[in-house]
Amino acid sequence: MFKRIHFWLQNARWHSVIQSVLPTVLALVLVAGEKDFRLLYGVLAVFGVFLGHLAANLLDDYFDFYCQSPEAREKLLTEGKLARGMKCSYLTGGQTTPRRLFGVSVFLCAVLVLIGVFIFLRRGWPVALCAGLGAVLLFFYSAPPLRFSFHGLGEIVIGVIFGPIVMCGVAWSAAGGIPPQVWILSIPVGLLVTDIIYVHSILDMNPDRQIHKTTLAILCGTPKKGLIPLAVILLGIYVSTAAAIALGKLSPLFAVVFLTLPLAVTLWRSMVDYAFRPEKKVVRRPWMGPMEFWDLFVEKGLDWFLFRWFLSRNLVTAYCFLAIAAAICFQCGLGR
Repeated sequence: MFKRIHFWLQNARWHSVIQSVLPTVLALVLVAGEKDFRLLYGVLAVFGVFLGHLAANLLDDYFDFYCQSPEAREKLLTEGKLARGMKCSYLTGGQTTPRRLFGVSVFLCAVLVLIGVFIFLRRGWPVALCAGLGAVLLFFYSAPPLRFSFHGLGEIVIGVIFGPIVMCGVAWSAAGGIPPQVWILSIPVGLLVTDIIYVHSILDMNPDRQIHKTTLAILCGTPKKGLIPLAVILLGIYVSTAAAIALGKLSPLFAVVFLTLPLAVTLWRSMVDYAFRPEKKVVRRPWMGPMEFWDLFVEKGLDWFLFRWFLSRNLVTAYCFLAIAAAICFQCGLGR
């Protein structure tokens, strides 16, 4: 049983759920001082988001598997595009079947629905609204006929889901309301998650074109032109945070998140290198945060791709951890 659970967690890319779990934990801490706060409901909501993200990753593989022919996958691999060609490798390698994959996804969704119904009966329609909207957007991120990720809307949809929707949903589940600071911080958090997907889409422009997938990066045309939206996203994270603090909507304690600026600048410079000097080697530094199985990725020639993905993920992680620390201090009476 443990081997099966580990197998499906690996396939569902559990290491990526940090981008959904940390924003929900941040929302939970932000409402911890509310009068009607219920920790159990909040924890259940966080767990529900975790399951939803796993299910969405599996469904993304399921629909990508059917839209990408074996010949197309083989072509990507022979061209050296391992990062894309090996997607769904547990299906193409015969370790499981599409039917079983879909069944596991449905099971996770069923558990998620049970959690949602339980919280809905205690907190009312706003929970159902957030959960329902998030579920529809996640499902049609890859599923036909909408397929947001294939029509230039995937990055925006993911940012909205893992920013405003999950943070507001968890806040309402835990406290029966949504304090202003949750709305405010959901904007930079949503942009941080958008950044992960957008960086990924810049790096995957050529493989995406081969399967006729239109991302925001492809709409820009080239990696060089794709730097413009990336600059807007990265600036938006810090400008929105600074504006909220300057206007008195957030405690000055939250200025601690600006300690993540070196990561953001490093990511930007790395993407500029990719756009103008793609042959330049990436250099990992300890202060950039964890990059699991790094030596293996270097050996397989995936370091150019994973380095930038890890930087994007670690930027989300660092920002959320620092914001959580600031929120805890605020709840303890500091910075009021």
